[in-house]
Amino acid sequence: MEFLSWAMRNWFELTSIFLGGGVIFAAVSVRSETKSRRISNQLLLTQNHRELWSLYLRTPEIARVLQSAADVSRHPVTQNEEVFVVMVIQHMNSAYQAVRSELTIKPEQMCCDICSFLALPVPAVVWKKMKGLQDTEFVKFIEHCQLSG
Repeated sequence: MEFLSWAMRNWFELTSIFLGGGVIFAAVSVRSETKSRRISNQLLLTQNHRELWSLYLRTPEIARVLQSAADVSRHPVTQNEEVFVVMVIQHMNSAYQAVRSELTIKPEQMCCDICSFLALPVPAVVWKKMKGLQDTEFVKFIEHCQLSG
């Protein structure tokens, strides 16, 4: 009975404490959920990356994509090579957008990886062709990577 009387006199303070505790609990829960979602998104990006490069390994006619000595002036980029490089560029854009939106963890060497791929002859030709069709912020990011690479 004494507790009930005390609670009625201090109702405002009690509700403030419970409300504050609820807000703190919600903030901790949201932070934990955000971290879990970022890790889940990272795993999904990794899975997509693995599938993309598995396609490369299973498709001998696109082997030239990673050859630094590919002569694209004598042997122009094939349709299969272009399609594969476009898929890699789309994957890069997805990864960039996820990192930019803080939906995933930024790989430490992301710029270096992008720069080394797009410096190869076949990807360079395809990037030059596809660049105008990409999101402006993504193009700026790629150009930043190429300048700092």
